[in-house]
Amino acid sequence: RGLSPLAAREVTFRALGDAEAMPAADLPWERIATCLRSIWDVPWEPSLVQQEHIPIAFAAYTLSHLPGHMPSASISAAIEAFYTAGERLTDHQQRREALRAQILDLRERVERQHNALAGELAQARDLERLRWEGEMIFAYLHTIVPRQPELRVEDERGAERIIRLNPDKSAVESAQERFRAYDKAKGAVEGVPERLRAAELKLAGIDETLALLEIADGFDAIETIALEASEQGFLSTRQGLVKRKPTRVKTAPLRLESSDGLLIYAGRSAGQNEMVTFKLGSPDDLWLHARGSPGAHVIIKSAGRPIPDQTLREAAGLAAYLSKQRGELAVEIDFARRVHVRRIRGGPPGLVSYHADGTIRVAPLAPWQ
Repeated sequence: RGLSPLAAREVTFRALGDAEAMPAADLPWERIATCLRSIWDVPWEPSLVQQEHIPIAFAAYTLSHLPGHMPSASISAAIEAFYTAGERLTDHQQRREALRAQILDLRERVERQHNALAGELAQARDLERLRWEGEMIFAYLHTIVPRQPELRVEDERGAERIIRLNPDKSAVESAQERFRAYDKAKGAVEGVPERLRAAELKLAGIDETLALLEIADGFDAIETIALEASEQGFLSTRQGLVKRKPTRVKTAPLRLESSDGLLIYAGRSAGQNEMVTFKLGSPDDLWLHARGSPGAHVIIKSAGRPIPDQTLREAAGLAAYLSKQRGELAVEIDFARRVHVRRIRGGPPGLVSYHADGTIRVAPLAPWQ
């Protein structure tokens, strides 16, 4: 009573070594009182607690029960750092949601276009049926009698198929009618497969951008994705839709060193993925990516040398953390020599195909210092 939960946990930790200790009849009340006085009867020791570079708590005394605590120059400085970070975090989330809404709007439109093209392609397959029926009518013309309602023939698989005939028209007229319909519709579907493929690649690029936006950790990472999305045409340029122009400064890929001393690069945007794989990565380096999920491209700079198991697990954990599956307990990570990774022709930056040399299942691992 009379203490904040934060102060109560600190006193409990100093007295009992466990901030969450449960009450008991034999509690050492004298020690607890001494620890309480150690907070209030000494000069101020302002401290700030940070986790993953984000302030999560502050106090006028040392918060020894929380990992990541550090002294602050003054209580005012600690308060300012704490609340400024909170404001930035809120601003980041609002910015993320605004970008996400705009990109989702585009995705809906591209998906409608994709579905329409898929329907046209289905019609194109039906056109082939018209052409085939016309050819079969001519092939069996000598067997068709006037006012015959149908023609039964075998297709290339040996299955019997029925071709409906118009009893009021001659067999030649029925065949010519099919050829005219085929020629008329054929021009309308020319180029549909190519346009359908382009829509599929655009959807894949949009989904990759949305996934990377969702896991972007900071303002700079979000703005880098915004800039790349704008360059790829994923953001509308109409007045009022974009609240803020994307920054013109792109961040660099993540650069870390494994516990074995090997250099690791990881992309946090489509452009960074492209850079990590095809500029920073050499053909003999090891490339990693979450299986079947949008996310970071990770490179271990190995130059073909054997990679220690610990480094492989660290890089795989990083790839899991920087993927859409970050919240899972374990993620399957494919790895391959970079030489086996290929750009997808006509696809957006960072979209690749690869032949995996193996798969490792690991827990997501946040970037380390």
